[in-house]
Amino acid sequence: MDPSIVIASTGLALQTVTSVLQAFATFRKSSVEKFFELLIQESPDMKRVEASDKLKSQFFTIIEKVSREFDQKKLESWKNAAIHLATDFSEFDFNDCFIRTLDSITVFDLTVLQTIYSTDYPKESIQADTVAYFEKRKVNPEFVWQSLKQLASHNLMTEKFNRVGVFGDGKPYLEPLHYVKNSLGVDFLKFVSSAETGSLK
Repeated sequence: MDPSIVIASTGLALQTVTSVLQAFATFRKSSVEKFFELLIQESPDMKRVEASDKLKSQFFTIIEKVSREFDQKKLESWKNAAIHLATDFSEFDFNDCFIRTLDSITVFDLTVLQTIYSTDYPKESIQADTVAYFEKRKVNPEFVWQSLKQLASHNLMTEKFNRVGVFGDGKPYLEPLHYVKNSLGVDFLKFVSSAETGSLK
């Protein structure tokens, strides 16, 4: 890949682009090149990343994660995250947490997350409605439950148990577990979504 095209399209410095492309020239080259192709299509202004050691370090962390990623949809999310580093998340103190979270969840987890946050499910039935939605699309409910638990483990949704009473022995009686949306899930979804469309694509 020609570094000058990346530089012209993003505003990243020659040294940054050259060192990234050389580092991955023989090892996992295709994912990194595909990532830069996606970045070039957007032509984002990445000068803020170039001007900040913290953001540049986070950008290099994204490149490292990208080098091990072969799923096209997840590469889109990594591209979106890199663009957000240079724009509306450049002052956000927890980008590294979002980068780590994106690395540890699957494309299906991202799909479930977007489905939940883009649908107006009543809070008491997020899990039941989400499972039903994917069951209609022939997805095994166990995969959906696994995804819900994974998303909650990253605090992208909140697990709730409501106390509804007390047994005679003093132990609380709890409603079944349910999930609710939270602001961290909203922010994370924004971080991995396209700035233009608000979707993962």
